[in-house]
Amino acid sequence: MSDIYYTSDGSIVTLEDHDGDGYEETTLVDENRDGETDAWLIDTDGDTRDDQAYFDNSPGDDDFTADVTAVDTNSDGRVDRVYDDLDFDGDHDRVTTGGNAWLGDANPYGPDLQETVNEVYRQL
Repeated sequence: MSDIYYTSDGSIVTLEDHDGDGYEETTLVDENRDGETDAWLIDTDGDTRDDQAYFDNSPGDDDFTADVTAVDTNSDGRVDRVYDDLDFDGDHDRVTTGGNAWLGDANPYGPDLQETVNEVYRQL
């Protein structure tokens, strides 16, 4: 099951229930409206706060490959670790703290998406 939302800034956000448990644990964001997903945010424990975020910073290849991964380890919706693939070779080259940013804002190379995600969540 999935629901599609269009936000005030034009972003397209899709909420998906991948495991059929009745709650939508994956948020897919197409921030620049090019038809490709730019970020996945995942709520792994069902508390309505995202726990992991994956960001694809290589647009135009029609393939989602996360080169930045952010993880919230204590379920407060804020980033505790950021894993970064600096050279796009598929392995993480750097690990940093998240600076207590909201999960959707953890991509150091892309736009802050948390307000876009929050706008969709407020519609629920």
